Amino acid sequence: MNLFNRLLITIVDLILLAASVLTLLLALGLVRPAQLPLPNDLAYRLATIIETAAASAVAQATVVSVIVALLCLVLLYFELRPTTKSRPKLIVIKRDALGLVTVTLQSVEELASHEVSRLEGVMEASARVFPDREGLRLVCNLSVSPGVNVDQLASQAQAHVQDAVQRYLGRNVKEVVVHAQLAPLEERRRVR
Repeated sequence: MNLFNRLLITIVDLILLAASVLTLLLALGLVRPAQLPLPNDLAYRLATIIETAAASAVAQATVVSVIVALLCLVLLYFELRPTTKSRPKLIVIKRDALGLVTVTLQSVEELASHEVSRLEGVMEASARVFPDREGLRLVCNLSVSPGVNVDQLASQAQAHVQDAVQRYLGRNVKEVVVHAQLAPLEERRRVR
């Protein structure tokens, strides 16, 4: 959510919270309408409503006020808590006496996509990486030209990706899965 929406929700939430707490205080008799900084006619009408209300109506107002106040507090917590930016997922390339060398999953995905897109007959490529203890598992999605031998192209893609990842990163490639299609690849939709 953008800043304006968050600010608007926070303001509305604070107004609802204040109204529910005020209703609760009035229903419980802890505050009299005359004590509120309201115009005299509004304070008089409010006092009349509270005094003439049945005990069950006051009890219902109390319960509703407590529920609304709690919901407002929960919403306020979620709106005001600091947003945590997810750190990029890292793959350890090397760990030795000098330190640690890592690379992001996104970089490995871009490397695989780049290597596969260089092959003749590939119009578009994207890759996803799934690391585990035995090595990396890559899934490559290809948009290929019509008339291309998909079996042969898939074998070339698997070999190129495995070679590039092992050559540039020194990581074992457990498996390269290739999905080919004639249609253009769908763009990843942005989540708002």
